[in-house]
Amino acid sequence: MINIKNIEHSYGDDFKLRVEALSIPSNSSTYIIGPSGSGKSTLLKLICGLQNFDTGDIIIDEHDLKSLLQTGELYLLKMMFMSQELGLWPHMSALEHVKLVLGAESTDEAIIWLRKVKLSHRADAKPYQLSGGERQRLALARTLATRPKYLFLDEPFANLDLVLAEELLSVIYQEQRLSSLTLIQISHYTMGLDDPDANILVLENGSIVQQGNLTDIKNNPHGKWSEKWVSMLIKKS
Repeated sequence: MINIKNIEHSYGDDFKLRVEALSIPSNSSTYIIGPSGSGKSTLLKLICGLQNFDTGDIIIDEHDLKSLLQTGELYLLKMMFMSQELGLWPHMSALEHVKLVLGAESTDEAIIWLRKVKLSHRADAKPYQLSGGERQRLALARTLATRPKYLFLDEPFANLDLVLAEELLSVIYQEQRLSSLTLIQISHYTMGLDDPDANILVLENGSIVQQGNLTDIKNNPHGKWSEKWVSMLIKKS
């Protein structure tokens, strides 16, 4: 469970993110949407400890996030963050990437994770030998192999075609069904948003202007961006 109270984060005088209260249950899916520059990535990074917040509290599984950052014990929360940059190591093979997070004697398990993302046949390839989509698959396999309790996705599949993005997201959803994985994702596509149990946060100008499932937002959009977004969804349906 993630509980956020009265957090603020400023970029000089130009931008301020404010969240008065937000709760994210364990083993749930939360999608963050909104226009560019609304604070989506900032909010995601604040929650997982990649950026400091000026005021307020973030409590995760009864642990104070600031305290864990100060003591170097953030690992206790079992959080993983995946962005478009991927962070692959050029000198290591696909298999070595996954083995690094699993342990030296974990070849068989690493192959299983590569197989889940349809990359086992490229186990010996290094990142420069992989296509863009294959690098995305490798980064996802490495991330999921750590068996995180909280998975933060900052639009890692935004530049992929819809078919590949759907395939990779389906791998995440499968792991979520098998474990207590809590997914918090900045959403570029609409995939997953139609799940009635999915929680959607709409950000505009550094504030959460609306929260609910897709039906709630479609029936009563708040703000100009939400109205345009909903109208686009209706046109596509």
